[in-house]
Parts: sequence; structure tokens; C-alpha cells
Amino acid sequence: LSVEDLKSRMQELEQKRQKLKRIGLIGADAAYPFNVETLEKVDAAQRSVMTLYVNDTAKKLGVLDDLARRIEILLENINQKFKHKTIQISRDRGLTARTPDGKPLELEALSSGEQHELVLLYDLLFRVKANTLVLIDEPELSLHVTWQKSFLPDLLEIVAATNFDVLLATHSPFIVGDRNDLMVPLRVDPLNRELA
Repeated sequence: LSVEDLKSRMQELEQKRQKLKRIGLIGADAAYPFNVETLEKVDAAQRSVMTLYVNDTAKKLGVLDDLARRIEILLENINQKFKHKTIQISRDRGLTARTPDGKPLELEALSSGEQHELVLLYDLLFRVKANTLVLIDEPELSLHVTWQKSFLPDLLEIVAATNFDVLLATHSPFIVGDRNDLMVPLRVDPLNRELA
């Protein structure tokens, strides 16, 4: 790689490394070993070694891409919904909750609706296998209206990231929102009183 390409690739790797630190996948002690500015002074042999390093590091960090995307979806969805709490991921402690002033909060101290949302998102993102059909029955029962409105967009983002299918049964117009294209209404046939 040219010096400019090396600089660009190394900066991309550092950005990825910072993101992985932020979401808890790699430790804060994973320091960046090179000063990008010193690349101007390397000779062709050193540039060849640096190219090998960049390609190898990109491959190693690339293994974490799918997991990182799922973690980002989980944290974004949960932290947008939870008021006065922040959910984080720690390599040592797993999922952790904090109050606005940074004090630890036991997950059991979350409301039942918050716990339900956290478990549901976690299961959909990390436990459902690809090409599976997931049945969800009346998710609105444990969600207030604001969360109902974001349920389907959040679910579609998860489905896109994890590649499974969903059949969802709901009575809530807030769950459906403006996605009538995804809706199949069920009606009772008045003559034989069965679903049509």
C-alpha cells in the first residue's frame, strides 16, 4: 500500500477499534501501536510490513463486525427507550445498568416493562438463529404507547441484521403504524364463526 493508503486504512482501523472499545467488545487497554504521522519516514520494506499488519488487523477485527452490529442495535434501542438509565456492556460483567449520575443499578431494579424489553431485544439479536420463523403474540401488552410506536421499526432493523422471519399478532394500531403493507387482517366469518 502507498503511504496515503496506509494512513487511511490505519485511521479506519483506529476508528473501528474505538467503536469496539465503546461498546465493550475490546478492553480500554487495547492501545493503538503506531503513530500514523511517522509513516512518511518508512522505506519500501517497512511499508510492506505495515501493509501486512493493516491487512491482518482488518481481518482480525472484521471477525467482530456481526457481533458489534448486534450490540450497537441493542444499546441504541434500549438507551433510546430507557429514561434515567443507561445500559452498557462490560467484558467483565456483561450487561450493566447505570443511573444518570453513573452509579451502578442492578438489572433487577429495572421496571418489569424495561426488563421485558431488554430480554426480548437480547433474545432476538443473540439467540434466534438465522432463517428461523419467530412468532410474537401481542407485544403491546407490556409496552406503553411510545414503545409500541417504535416496536416495528426496531424489529425490522433487527430482522435485517440477523436474517430471520417474524409473524406478529397484534391488536395495536400503534405497533402497525404506517406499515399497512405488512398487515394481513383476520376477520371472523359470521356464517361459520371461524377466522377467514
